[in-house]
Amino acid sequence: MSNDDIVSRIAAMTALELSDLVALLEQRFQISRLAQAPCQPGSKSDEAEPDRRNRKVFLTNAGSNKIAVIRAVRDVTKLGLKESKGLVDSVPSLVAEGLSADEAEEIRSKVEAAGARAEVR
Repeated sequence: MSNDDIVSRIAAMTALELSDLVALLEQRFQISRLAQAPCQPGSKSDEAEPDRRNRKVFLTNAGSNKIAVIRAVRDVTKLGLKESKGLVDSVPSLVAEGLSADEAEEIRSKVEAAGARAEVR
């Protein structure tokens, strides 16, 4: 009997027959319904973990040394000179998004080391 035959037979079963089959498989292979995978969608462990890549870094004040800030923004964003200058000139502006907490703090500290003020949200 091939896998396609098995799937076809299962698809033709009623809900009651499927329930009986599941119970038989649990008994035969000594499987407990309580032993579910921890990362199963909708499980409490999945809901307890927030999205880890939802941080954004905003430039809130360019400071007095704009050239150093433009260099720092270029370094962390990999943008060109014109785009980086545009970000610094249009404060408040979004520098980076979709970051983990560590990545966001690293970018914030680099920008602030250059003399600007940045904020992680």
